[in-house]
Order: sequence, then C-alpha cells, then structure tokens
Amino acid sequence: MLEGDCGADDEAILALSQTESRILITEDKDFGELAIRYGKPVPGLILLRFTPDHRHHKARALLALLADHGDRLAGRCAVVEVSSVRLRPLPTIQ
Repeated sequence: MLEGDCGADDEAILALSQTESRILITEDKDFGELAIRYGKPVPGLILLRFTPDHRHHKARALLALLADHGDRLAGRCAVVEVSSVRLRPLPTIQ
C-alpha cells in the first residue's frame, strides 16, 4: 500500500487502511499504540517484531500466521515474533 513511503503520516496510513478495509502489516510499534491505546480505527493490525539477527524468519512467520489465523485477523492485533504469535482484539469503535 505505502511500502517505502517513509514520510507518510501514521494517521494517514491508518485512515487509508480503514477506507480500503485492509489489514495493516508493520514493524512500527506506534501503530499498535494508536490502534490499541488511543482506539484509532483499523480493520486489523499485524505487528512484526524481529531482531536484526532473526529478520530472515519474517516471511515464514507471516505465512504461518496467515495459514493458521488468517480467518481471525480482522478486528485483531497480531504480534508476530520468531517463536510466538499473540492475538488480541482491537477496541471497537463506538
């Protein structure tokens, strides 16, 4: 969607994700804070948390997440690490 657009505003990215009903995949923890702590709307969020020496596991972990939990990602935040996946519901918009 906006891959490589380092100057894009986080709020604009969240709004575009919401408008296009797309799950946001990111390594930026700020999106988790905006969505969970501040309740900013987003259809779903996948937060990839890999240290530089484990970055080669990212693609495999993301594919495994989609295979195992793809039907449950809407409305949730998934935190994906080398050996774990945590799913939590996103706040509902009132």
